[in-house]
Amino acid sequence: MTTRRRHLLLLFFVWLVLYLPNLGERHLTGTDEPKYAEVAREAMLESHWFALHFNGKPYYGEPPLYFWLETLFSFPQGDVTEFTAMLPSCLLALGTIFVTYFLGSKLLSAREGMLAALMLATMPQFYTFSYMARLDVPFAFFVTACLTCFYLGFRSLGERNYNSSASATKNTPYFLLGWALMGLASITKKGPLAFLLIMSIIVLWKRREISILRRARPIQGVLILALIISGWLLPACLLEGTTYLQGLFGQFESHVKTPWAIDKFLFYLSEVLVGAVPWSLPLPLVFYWYFKGNPRCKSELEFPLIWVFVIFSTFSIILLKFSRYILPLYPAVALLLANFWEGYIQRPPLRGWTFTKKMFIWAPALFLGPFFAWIFFGVHTHKLDLSFLIGMMGAGLISLSFVAWKIFRDKQWEALFVFTFLLTASFQMAYNRFQFPWENEMRSEKAYCEELKRLMEPGAPWAVYKAFRPAQVYYTKSHPKAIYSEEELVSFLEGGRGTLQRVPTEKVYCLLTEEDYNVLTSKGRLPLFRVAEIPGLHKKRFVLACNRSP
Repeated sequence: MTTRRRHLLLLFFVWLVLYLPNLGERHLTGTDEPKYAEVAREAMLESHWFALHFNGKPYYGEPPLYFWLETLFSFPQGDVTEFTAMLPSCLLALGTIFVTYFLGSKLLSAREGMLAALMLATMPQFYTFSYMARLDVPFAFFVTACLTCFYLGFRSLGERNYNSSASATKNTPYFLLGWALMGLASITKKGPLAFLLIMSIIVLWKRREISILRRARPIQGVLILALIISGWLLPACLLEGTTYLQGLFGQFESHVKTPWAIDKFLFYLSEVLVGAVPWSLPLPLVFYWYFKGNPRCKSELEFPLIWVFVIFSTFSIILLKFSRYILPLYPAVALLLANFWEGYIQRPPLRGWTFTKKMFIWAPALFLGPFFAWIFFGVHTHKLDLSFLIGMMGAGLISLSFVAWKIFRDKQWEALFVFTFLLTASFQMAYNRFQFPWENEMRSEKAYCEELKRLMEPGAPWAVYKAFRPAQVYYTKSHPKAIYSEEELVSFLEGGRGTLQRVPTEKVYCLLTEEDYNVLTSKGRLPLFRVAEIPGLHKKRFVLACNRSP
C-alpha cells in the first residue's frame, strides 16, 4: 500500500470516528439552519429548484448549491431532516481535509500534508461548523479546492517550458477544474466575494510573474463561470421573471452598503487564535520566523501566507463580523503550522523512547480530553460548584504538566504532536456528547413548534405576530403568515387569510407573546380567544390564540 493511500485511509478513519457519530444528534437552531433546511424542503417538495422559496415566498438570501446538496441527500427519506440538512457540511469537511492533505503534499511534503490535515480536522471552529446546516464549510471546501487546482497548474507550468504545447495541454485540466470550482463557490455563498477572494490570492501570489496568468485559461475560465452561474440564473428568471433578478441585486446591494468595519479590524485576530486552539498557540512564532528568514521552505510558504492575508484583511475591512466567515482561512493556517511542526519533528530526540513508553504517554490524552470537556461544559452551563471545579481543574493540570514535562525533557516532538492530537480530538468528541443534549433543551425551538402543530387543526391558516422565527416554518411543516402590525393582524383574524370581511369566514390561529396578547385583548378590538400557553426559549411565554371560541 502506498504512503498516500495509507494517509488517506487514516484521515478517513479520523473523520469516521470524530465526525460521523454525533451527526444528527442536535436540532437545527438559530435563524439560518432551520431557514436553509426549509428552503431545501420547498425546493424538493414544491419544485422550487432554481428560484428558491422560503415560507412560500421567493428567497434571495443565498445561491442554490448547498440547498441542492441537502435535497440530494434527502430524497431517500422524502423530507429534509436534521441529519440530511447537516450531512453536506460534514461530507465537505472531509473533502476539505483531503484537499488540504493533497495541497500540503505538493506544497511541502506528504508528512506535512498529513500533519496539516490532522490539525485542520481537530480545529474547534472548523469542527463545530462541520456539524451545522450552514454554507460556510462547503464554501471553505470549494475555495480550498479551487486554490489547490490553480497552485498545481502554475507549479506544473514552472516545471516545464512555458511555450511547449505539451505543457499547455498538461496544465489545462488543472486550470479548467479550478475555474469550475470557482463557479461552484460562487453559487454556494456570495458569488462576487468568492471570485474576489480567489483571484486576489492568485494575483498576489503571482505578482512577479503576472504575465503567466494568461496561461490559466482566462477566456475558457470566464465561459465556465458564466455557464455555471447562468445555469442557475436563467431558469430562475424564466420561472419568476425579472423580479427574481431584482431581488438578488437588492440583496447584494444591501451587503455592498454595509459600512466598512475598520474600527473592528482586529476582531478576527483573536477568532483565529481561539478557533484553532491548541494548534494556534505557536502561530505568532510561525509568522515571526517567516519574516525573520528562518523557516524551512520559505518560498513554498508564500502561497498559504498570502491566502491568510487576503481572507483575513478582506473580512476584517468589510461585512459584518462572524467567526464562521473566515473558515476558508483555516486550511492555510494548518499548512503553516504543519511546516512549523515538521521542523521540530525532524530534530532527533534527546532520549530514545520505545513504542510502549510512547503509548504510556499517549493513553492519558484519551482520558484528559473528556475530563477537560466535562469541566468546560460545567463552566459553560454553570452546573459545577466553583470549589469543586478548581480542585478538578487542578488535578487535570497536574496530570497534563507531568506528561508535558516528560515530553519536553526528552524533546520528543513527534510524541507531543500525537498527544496534542489525541487530547484535542477526544475533547471535541466528548464536548459534543455533553453539549448537544443541553443545546437541544436550551436553544432548540423544536419542542414548542411540535406542540403548536399538535394544537392546531391540520391545514388551518395561522400567523405569527411580531415573533416570527424560521424554525416555526420548518418544524411545523407549514407556511405561517408573518405579521408585524396590529392592522394586519385585525385583517387576518376577521377575514381569514388576510381578507377584510367583518365576520370571520374560517378558523385561523395566531401565535404571539403573552405580553402582546395581554396588550391586544385589553383593547377589546380583536376577536382573540386563548387556546393554550406555550413555553418558548429563554423563559419567553407564547400564547396560541384563535379567532373563534375553542
